[in-house]
Amino acid sequence: MTYKLMVITHLMGSALWIGGHMVLLFAIIPYAFRTRSTDAVVQFERQFGPIGLAALGIQVVSGLWLAHHWIGSFSKIIAEPTMHTRMIAAKMVVLILTICVAAFTQHRVVSRLSEKNLQLFLILTVCLTGLAVLMLILGVGIRTGGLLP
Repeated sequence: MTYKLMVITHLMGSALWIGGHMVLLFAIIPYAFRTRSTDAVVQFERQFGPIGLAALGIQVVSGLWLAHHWIGSFSKIIAEPTMHTRMIAAKMVVLILTICVAAFTQHRVVSRLSEKNLQLFLILTVCLTGLAVLMLILGVGIRTGGLLP
């Protein structure tokens, strides 16, 4: 029962994180470019930012629990490399990249958002969305036995 609850929790966090970035990427940012105003982006970040960070935090906690469930000990990632341990290691690397890009975006770009750096914000949002989708693909691969036939 705990395992299924953790999978559901992990997927809910993923849905929120990816969904928020998709809305930002395909609705909010294009609107900002059309209107030449960052107001919609700033408002979205204020409203969704705490929800998105909570969703990412939920994914981290549930993901670590699920990884431990799958492999038993994190030392196996190095000691006993298997398809599962490699994919978990890859997902952890992507997570670290995600956290770094998200922190940079939040603290260096959103805090100073203007029409001048809106293009940079778009690029970083594309990167974050791509990393989120990559984590989803890796997670599916861990659960389904790999990505290759």
